[in-house]
Amino acid sequence: VRARMAVIAKGPADTELGLGLASGSSDPVSTNQTLGDGASSKEINLDLAYATWRPIETASLTAGKYANPFWLPQGSSLIFDGDLRPEGFAAGYAEGMFFANAAYMYIESDDAAPDGNLGTYGIQGGMKFNFTDKTSLTADVAYYDFGVEGRVGTYEPDNFFGNSTVINDQGVEVYQDNFTLYNAGVQLSTSLFDMPLSLFGDYVYNDDASDFDTGYIAGFSTGMGNVSFLYQYQKLEANAVLGAWTDSDFAGGGTDGEGSKFVLGYALTKVWSLSATYFDTTRGMDLGPDADYQRWQLDTSWKY
Repeated sequence: VRARMAVIAKGPADTELGLGLASGSSDPVSTNQTLGDGASSKEINLDLAYATWRPIETASLTAGKYANPFWLPQGSSLIFDGDLRPEGFAAGYAEGMFFANAAYMYIESDDAAPDGNLGTYGIQGGMKFNFTDKTSLTADVAYYDFGVEGRVGTYEPDNFFGNSTVINDQGVEVYQDNFTLYNAGVQLSTSLFDMPLSLFGDYVYNDDASDFDTGYIAGFSTGMGNVSFLYQYQKLEANAVLGAWTDSDFAGGGTDGEGSKFVLGYALTKVWSLSATYFDTTRGMDLGPDADYQRWQLDTSWKY
């Protein structure tokens, strides 16, 4: 099960405060809670705690623990899992067809990083073209920098979620590479035979990796009435992105996976929906061991 609750307080016209709680554990990319343990009480964790200020109508500044500020084609989890709540500072700008986002996101603070703060920063720029009432094209380019080379795992010190590692002079396993990411995304939204249709793609390249440095997603979504369908093909090489922050479901989570994702959804009411997701993937293609990996997810959800 998973549960989230958030209170968003609107202050004066230019301010917003958010506080959110979620089920699960300290895992940065999942709020799922496993049942069992004799029906014991389950953990509730801080999911959101942020303040946003809008100095002008088209710009915003945010600090704290916040939702991902970057535009992602069809909610892509190629670089950032959908459950990730970054911690740090973010800025956004949108006017007319143009938008831009930037953020500094802490990975470790002073007490956990032996040589000072460990964080990543990103910057994104994009444009949205509205051709008709039903047809639009959104595209972006982005740059992200994760300086983790020579460090232990970011979430679990001995778990690198598919990324390549080396043994340092002290005999400790550490990241082999930094992650200097160049990213581009595109999404075309239109209508075909009165059915909504979205075509999307997301591409990333790690300029610091010596091998296995590329990842991409390509797919489409459509629907009719209360029924929706999505298909995407994804390939994410071992060192294309930081494994601890990418999709925690695809190919078992982390990097070094390839395959298809199918999602069939049905809206019972405005607040209650059902969905079935099937992952048909292969993991360990780059670093091994190579293995087929299939996963079913059946979900019923309420939003109110």
